[in-house]
Amino acid sequence: MPSLTNDFLRGIIPSQLGKPSSLQTFYLSYKSLSGELLANICSNLPLLQILFLDENNFDGKIPSTLLRCRHLQTLSLSINDFSGDIPKEIGNLTKLKDLYLDQNRLQGEIPEELGNLADLEELWLRNNFLTGTIPSSIFNLSSLSNLDLSVNNLTGELPANICNSLPFLEIFFLDENDFDCKIPSTLSRCKHLQTLSLSINHFSGDVPKEIGNLTQLKYLYLDQNKLQGEIPEELGNLAELEELWLDNNFLTGTIPSSIFNLSSLSGLDLSDNNLTGDFPNDMHM
Repeated sequence: MPSLTNDFLRGIIPSQLGKPSSLQTFYLSYKSLSGELLANICSNLPLLQILFLDENNFDGKIPSTLLRCRHLQTLSLSINDFSGDIPKEIGNLTKLKDLYLDQNRLQGEIPEELGNLADLEELWLRNNFLTGTIPSSIFNLSSLSNLDLSVNNLTGELPANICNSLPFLEIFFLDENDFDCKIPSTLSRCKHLQTLSLSINHFSGDVPKEIGNLTQLKYLYLDQNKLQGEIPEELGNLAELEELWLDNNFLTGTIPSSIFNLSSLSGLDLSDNNLTGDFPNDMHM
């Protein structure tokens, strides 16, 4: 597979790099490259499948002309200084499997058109300045296994049918946003979830007992919200659980004895709630 990598590149990407038309892999991460991406970056790269430009110093807008790289399967622009909107034209890259735009300065709303990426497996938009609601089309990406939208300014509610079309979702990060709603009990339909992070939002209501049906869950972070009621006994069904953070909520009642039987648990934080009662004498943690 023709590819371009170089451990000694610095500065801007010269326009001449757009000429090797047989190039399929373009890997220039961690190179201290800067400047803006050329609008014609894809004009002479008709066969490009993999584009890694993460951890550089690129700025400016992400060019909408990336849609001309019709064969792109991986696009990684993480950890740069890209600004402006996410181009809706990225939704035309129908072979895309991995899209990493996290840790930039992107603004505006998540384009509805990203829901056209039927083969998408990983979507990372973490740590930007994105606003508005999550487009419903995102929750119809049936190949998605990893979704990270954390550390933005997203709002709204999570739909009741959130997991109906996400049979392979394993990692779901929504922490550090502005969601203000109840946690949908239907998250229990994401049967393969291993990480669920909803920390540092404004989620209210009870902790859904149905979360106890997510038997592959290893990490559950619901801390720093406005959750009320008692800790569900059903969380004790999460035999693979390694970390449980419920701190900084308004939880009441006693700690279910089933929690202390979670033999895989290495991190438990229930602080800053209104919990009462005694610890069991036969704790197995």
